[in-house]
Amino acid sequence: MKAGRYLIWAQARQLVAALEAALTAGCTVYVCTYTRATKITPACYARWQASGRPLFRASMSGAYMASGRTYVCIDYCSFRID
Repeated sequence: MKAGRYLIWAQARQLVAALEAALTAGCTVYVCTYTRATKITPACYARWQASGRPLFRASMSGAYMASGRTYVCIDYCSFRID
């Protein structure tokens, strides 16, 4: 068996759990790349939850955020929680 084969998945789950906890606590989360910063408010997060489609997702290959109909990888993004 390969050592650490579930490490990326575990880290992705921890990241998604931390982001969701901050949003449910009423904080605003900024997902920042080199060229763009996406602001996610608790109201925006509530709309995504009501639609039945998760805004954040953790998989074996990393953490993802919904972008339109697809998901984009947020593993190497920086996050600011206000």
